[in-house]
Amino acid sequence: MCADSNDGYYPSTLEGLCGEDLLKAVRVVIRNHDSVMRQYDEDVLWNIFSVTDKRDDGTVWDIFSNSMVGFVADDCVPSGMVCCHIVPPQWTGDAYPYSNDLSLDVHNIFPVDAEVATVKSDLIPWEVDNALYDNGVWKMGYGVMLETEIQAYEPSDEYKGDVARVLMYAAACYGGEFQWQGQSWSLFNDNSYPVFNTTSLAMMLSWCRADPVDDKERNRNEAIYAVQGNRNPFVDFPDLCEYIWGELSGVPFRFDDSDDNDGEYLKPSYNIGEKIWLRSRYVPDDAVWSVNGRDCAGNYIKASDLGVGLHELKFSTTLVTGKVTIEIKQ
Repeated sequence: MCADSNDGYYPSTLEGLCGEDLLKAVRVVIRNHDSVMRQYDEDVLWNIFSVTDKRDDGTVWDIFSNSMVGFVADDCVPSGMVCCHIVPPQWTGDAYPYSNDLSLDVHNIFPVDAEVATVKSDLIPWEVDNALYDNGVWKMGYGVMLETEIQAYEPSDEYKGDVARVLMYAAACYGGEFQWQGQSWSLFNDNSYPVFNTTSLAMMLSWCRADPVDDKERNRNEAIYAVQGNRNPFVDFPDLCEYIWGELSGVPFRFDDSDDNDGEYLKPSYNIGEKIWLRSRYVPDDAVWSVNGRDCAGNYIKASDLGVGLHELKFSTTLVTGKVTIEIKQ
């Protein structure tokens, strides 16, 4: 559900779309934004960070370290801190002083401890099994992708979703505008749907599910919207990634399910004690449902009858068929 300040920003035409069509429609909305810099300018960025990335105690909110550095006067960089991209300019072939829109996009840039930024360089985010560097919040080292050892960095569990949602924003907003280069090939296939490769997409979705959107992300999104004029839709609508790439990619998207008769419409996940109502605003009421290959006799299933894990629901009518995967949690 989006915040009240989002009203009017997202067009109603997004509703009813899913998968690639939804990604294309979202791109039209968020790509229309103002650039706060004509070329990379850290003074401009630090003035913005003083609003977007300041803790309540006045220190810089660094998602990659425990640094407790205070903000200083305008146009001054806090000691030991730098600006760092989640999607590095090297991935798009941009050189300093950076000039392409993704390199100048504040959604993509964070204040970071200078030592961390140097170690991070243009590495991809991934699960790290053998750490060479670990500051207690962030680590760098070696992980495994498709049975191949790769060098990567891993955010803390608290910020994995933050990083994944920035990568999804970049793919949604700028896909098709450049050729991915260098380390980025470990994450992206090309700029056609789904943009991410299968393995990296599974990782990004898992990070989003494990680390839900919090107030830190929401407040940052609002503040960037005020200066740049666009939003990260994966912060406003945490399930949007599921409708574009994940378990709901065959289910039409809708903005708000708050009026869905006390939650009696199909959801992406359930706790073990809940009922799973076989209803969707975009599926005809006469649809025939099955779960894990077995026909459903009633209009709901008890989550406890299915058990913890992933389960496939299918629906069919004379005009339409579809399927969706749901998760039952303990």
